Amino acid sequence: MNKVKSDFLFNLLAELPVGVLLAGIFFALLGVYYSKLVFAAKRDQNKPGTPDKWDWRYFIKDNLIPFLKSSSLVLITIFISIRFVEQFTGSGLTMIYCFFVGLSLDEAINRIKNYKNK
Repeated sequence: MNKVKSDFLFNLLAELPVGVLLAGIFFALLGVYYSKLVFAAKRDQNKPGTPDKWDWRYFIKDNLIPFLKSSSLVLITIFISIRFVEQFTGSGLTMIYCFFVGLSLDEAINRIKNYKNK
């Protein structure tokens, strides 16, 4: 049973130390968070119900449901992007790569949705 477990972890993590994987996920989530803040800053200020000043309650209410719905997809995509970085890019894992993975997730998901709807 130990052999099965070690083989599974070896293939799951591709020799990535758990600390590096967690740091990569952290930077990718930081990119997602940054993207959400930038998107929220570009919202239509004249939209009915939009507050005049920054309001955390409005930000959470307006973004929490979509964020929770997509969080599983985001974590899976981040993990796959980190796990297969060498196959995707031909080079090793860097934290800037992880950050840009998180930053570009919304755009990638929108492109997939648009392609699916054609």
